[in-house]
Amino acid sequence: MAGAGGVPAFGIDSRWSWITMGFCSWVLFMDTLSLKAFGTLFYGVIETFGVSRNDASWPFTVADAVSSFVGPLCGYLCRRFSCRKVLLVSSFFCGIGVLVCYFAKDVAFLVVFFGVVHGCSLAGVLIGVNVLVIQHFEKRRATACGLMYTAACLNAFVVPPLVEFFRSYYSTRVAFLLLGALILNGFPGTLVLHSPTKTANAEESVVSGTIQSSDNIGSPETSITSELSVESISVAYLKDGNTPLVPRTEYEGLGFKATVNNVLTCDFWVNAISYSMVYFDLVTFMMVAVDLASDRKITPSLSVFLFHTFTIGDCLTRTLSGFVVDSGYLRLQTVMVLGMFFQGVAFQSMVWATELWSLLACSLLLGLSTGSRICLSTIDLVRHFGVEALPVMLGTMTFVAGVFTMLRPPLVGYFRDLLGSYNGFLHILTATNLTMAAVWTVRYFLERRKE
Repeated sequence: MAGAGGVPAFGIDSRWSWITMGFCSWVLFMDTLSLKAFGTLFYGVIETFGVSRNDASWPFTVADAVSSFVGPLCGYLCRRFSCRKVLLVSSFFCGIGVLVCYFAKDVAFLVVFFGVVHGCSLAGVLIGVNVLVIQHFEKRRATACGLMYTAACLNAFVVPPLVEFFRSYYSTRVAFLLLGALILNGFPGTLVLHSPTKTANAEESVVSGTIQSSDNIGSPETSITSELSVESISVAYLKDGNTPLVPRTEYEGLGFKATVNNVLTCDFWVNAISYSMVYFDLVTFMMVAVDLASDRKITPSLSVFLFHTFTIGDCLTRTLSGFVVDSGYLRLQTVMVLGMFFQGVAFQSMVWATELWSLLACSLLLGLSTGSRICLSTIDLVRHFGVEALPVMLGTMTFVAGVFTMLRPPLVGYFRDLLGSYNGFLHILTATNLTMAAVWTVRYFLERRKE
């Protein structure tokens, strides 16, 4: 049924698609509150448990890594069961894993519950909402993803000062308790989420010919005299509504061998490394910003404003980058190159920044460059491998990001605890971003040459 302006009420690119995006934004907003509190909690763990920065970083690093390592499993579960079921379970335990950290006696307790339980749940949420939004949109896919991430990142305006208040007025343990309670508010939003239904147009165009024999549907010899349209809908059904009639080529695209072949392509690895760097840089900034500012004689109560300026830039480009790509003003590759380049410039500038205003400027530039790329790797995966392969491909991409995450504790410990400064770490982040900017530049010209 079409609504105003010919927009259908349900199905792909429908009014319900935008409602789904809104609920996905709410779930992502609440369940990622912990990511924006990494810096404040990291500082609190050092004070409360009297451990080194290396040891204090492990709960947050494990949460980050586990949420990436279980990505392939969550992708498989989304495809095997449904994104709805994965989101229901994941969103509930996402808050529980943080809430029980109130009872922590040592860092090991935090590693188990904040790191493993919360990390696994966060993976299910991230995979589930991404796949659902991609499924619901075709024409404005990048815009929808950008808007979802924009709404979700608004929590950075509230969480750092709020958690800092909990930590300083009560204690770090109470901060975990109250943060977990807030995260649980994302669970109700998962109750209305589901994959898109078939549109009327899709139903009419799935089978345009006749099936010569209905007795052996599913065998390779079945004769179908007309084309099957698999662009509008991935699975067609017989009249009983239960028996799937899936083109053989789609089954081949979902198999283990095909998935392995996809993972071995350059297209996958460029996107996987790019996504890993965006996520690594984002979480690293959230975790060390307060500590970095304290090295420059800036108090934690003032350093939380670094998150505000970061979020302003982040939200601005999350919205604009998707619209710019969907509208054809800039190619996806161009946005990636610009984002990588300015990310490198921002990290190098942080080496020289010694005052609050200069760190705020660097944070703003980091936010602009991060937000411009945060959802584009997922869009590029769909462009190269299709929607049906996305759950497992996205999960595998997050697994690669988890491998990169494990490098953070030794790097933080070596440069800050041993050498006494984050500057060397910032130099490494600068070099990796500029290198990937060069890779995307080469990829851009290679694709233009093929065209």
